[in-house]
Amino acid sequence: MEKVDDKKLLRVIQFAPIIIIFVATLVIVGVMIRENRIAAQQSLDSLKNEYIEQQKEQIQNQVDHIVQKLEYEKARTEVELKRQIKARVYEAHAVAEGIYQHNPNLPKDELTNLIASALRNVRFNNGHGYFFMYQMDGKSMLLPPLSHMENSNRWDNQDNRGAYFVRELASVVADKGEGYHRWWFYKPQDINTEYEKIGFVKYFEPLNSFIGTGEYVVDFEEDSKAEILRWLSEIRYGASGYVFVVDKNGVILAHQDKYAIGEDRYNFRDVNGNYFIRDILNAAKEGGKGGGFVHYSSVFHPTSVTSTEKISYVRWFDDWDWAIGTGVYLSETDSLLKRKEALLMTQDEKELMNVLILSACVLIVIGGGALVLSRYVAEKFRNFQEKINRNFYELLSTKNQMQHMALYDSLTDLPNRIQFNQVVRRAIKDADVTGLSVAVILVDLDNFKKINDLYGHSAGDKLLGVVSRKLEVLLDKSEAISRFGGDEFIFCFPNLIRDSDVQEKIHRIQKVFDEPMIIDGRKVKTSCSIGVASYPRDAMTAEELISNTDIALYRAKNRQKGSVLFFDSTIAQQVEYEFVLEEQLRGALSRNEISVLYQPQMNSQTAKIVSVEALCRWNNNCLGAISPVEFIAVAEELDLIHDIGVFVFRQACTDILSFSPNGPDAVKLSVNISPVQLKLPHFSDEIREIIRDVGIDICRITLEITENVLVEDLEAVSPILQELKDFGFGISLDDFGTGFSSLSYLNNLPINEIKIDRSFIDKILLSEQSRSLVKAIIAISESCDMHVVAEGVETEKQFNWLVEHHCDYVQGYYFDKPLSVHVLKERYGEPA
Repeated sequence: MEKVDDKKLLRVIQFAPIIIIFVATLVIVGVMIRENRIAAQQSLDSLKNEYIEQQKEQIQNQVDHIVQKLEYEKARTEVELKRQIKARVYEAHAVAEGIYQHNPNLPKDELTNLIASALRNVRFNNGHGYFFMYQMDGKSMLLPPLSHMENSNRWDNQDNRGAYFVRELASVVADKGEGYHRWWFYKPQDINTEYEKIGFVKYFEPLNSFIGTGEYVVDFEEDSKAEILRWLSEIRYGASGYVFVVDKNGVILAHQDKYAIGEDRYNFRDVNGNYFIRDILNAAKEGGKGGGFVHYSSVFHPTSVTSTEKISYVRWFDDWDWAIGTGVYLSETDSLLKRKEALLMTQDEKELMNVLILSACVLIVIGGGALVLSRYVAEKFRNFQEKINRNFYELLSTKNQMQHMALYDSLTDLPNRIQFNQVVRRAIKDADVTGLSVAVILVDLDNFKKINDLYGHSAGDKLLGVVSRKLEVLLDKSEAISRFGGDEFIFCFPNLIRDSDVQEKIHRIQKVFDEPMIIDGRKVKTSCSIGVASYPRDAMTAEELISNTDIALYRAKNRQKGSVLFFDSTIAQQVEYEFVLEEQLRGALSRNEISVLYQPQMNSQTAKIVSVEALCRWNNNCLGAISPVEFIAVAEELDLIHDIGVFVFRQACTDILSFSPNGPDAVKLSVNISPVQLKLPHFSDEIREIIRDVGIDICRITLEITENVLVEDLEAVSPILQELKDFGFGISLDDFGTGFSSLSYLNNLPINEIKIDRSFIDKILLSEQSRSLVKAIIAISESCDMHVVAEGVETEKQFNWLVEHHCDYVQGYYFDKPLSVHVLKERYGEPA
């Protein structure tokens, strides 16, 4: 019997598995490399077709978005024109009013010359805008481009449509005091042709005249088109994307290459001998609103592009005879494919290396298994290894906890703002490569403070946790959510193709709030307000994108809770305007920009003045005349309302005392009091001190409050009003009937006057319902022994109706507009 060699058998047992694994690994690696090569080639072929289609869809979306923007800008051209000319006329009127206030005793001829000199050389709208001034009988007082016609009567002048435009302008002023009008007029440099103008005029009482300006519609539209073309020339997206515009004659109007703008390329051939501009125009016209694609060799291309072959999408903008388009260079597709091929090769090499490393590890493990270790040494080693592992896992766990705390919100376990900012930056970087859009959506829970107040802060925290989980499940892998702060959640949605994609995301978020949340066994119902901004349309950086989203949410909440608002340029302009408004308002008092006007209140039976209402006005050198409705709210937010209110109160008391001394027949004064001001400590002491300083009788002063102060904090306000009434002040309830009016106010509060809002007076001759409401208010005032004042009386018929139904006092333009104290004294003299 042949002897068995145990040593050879041991070597076979030790090395055979290693050899088998090595050979098997080589076979597997070879098969994987071959399969990967085949799959990579198929992926490249598919990728090329998909990428070209994707690029075509992206450039089509880009052009469609621009065309929508152009349609919007064209539609708002006339609105913007009207806004600008109205603002200009208000500025000119303020200048004339200022000259008159400083020279009230000058003869009218000299005053006219001063005002004309101040306005004559003022130009705007690229130099073709100017001011004109006419007397109400048609005499020209100021006509800068045709100064030889000044001091002539143009009452009978007609435009080429047969309209007596000066008469019509005077009629607008006579009816409303100011307004818009259209007429036809020739340009100074082209007196043979008349063009349509839109104008705005405003009555200037001291000279019984009106000041106005007008703008040729065609000039303003051309200015708007020029601005739009500049904007289109500056649009950039992706690595080499830009927008071009060609008119119907082949002239380039907008382009990234400023030297190409204005060139006639209708007969220009590309390197292939094709009239590519003609092809672009034909594709745009034949496609209509649907547009069309055109393939050509572009003579304009960035230095980063290696080939001139290009596919463009163009649309015809029929209103201005423009072909608008953008495109993608095919060389960028080739570059992408090369990068993809290189990436696939790298992945193949990594996979091969992983297989080799794995095989080597298996060989080492099998070889190590052949070694026999001492049980004692093995046991000691295992104990030592376990101890090391325990320490390592403890350190690793602590490290992970610290990293989690640095990047996640502790209450909701959502990523915090630091991590979210990084996500948005990555999304924007990817969007620059893909050409897709990124949307950031900020969600705010409505009435969250009320939930905290009603159920406690712990319930509010639990609600945030429940909402977090419901919102989190809406996300795909590429999308992100973060707790932005308080009760706000912010989303990042990358790789969006159409605006409808954003709408779908918003709809899914809103559906989360359709059903009540269960918190501690209670059903808690809430809604959300949403602000949206997108890249690259609304911002160019992550910080700017998030900031604009926050602005859009703020605007949405101010507009109406539960609403959705997309950020756009008008919002940015409004924010900038409000910032300037706040900055200017802080120094308005120190610059003496706040003034007080007085509107007479007449006894309906005698038609004589019995009282005046003090009205605050602000005229700023930068912003012009600002409506009290606008700046009073801002003053309340900035805690400036008390200083302004005290100024108005002191000024009004001083002016009215100088106009009408104390006595039994003295004219009374009504002053509006802000709800914020009313609830300030020591308010009543301060206004009583003012009355003592000025010397006016306290019984002449009526304090006007609005219903909202009663609705918001009736318990806190009632004792304050009673204290003021006990001191001798009259209390008037302003705008009665427009809010949440309640008869309990009249029974439980020390009110001795009701003011009927102008909205009812406007309709008393037209609406039976309005007449019934006014009759009821008058009857209520009589039964409660209160005076009733009707605001906004503008016609004799309205006045006669109110007299017939025993309304005590009336005020409105039928008698007089708000007047300065000087005009009040001149017009009403020493009142009886």
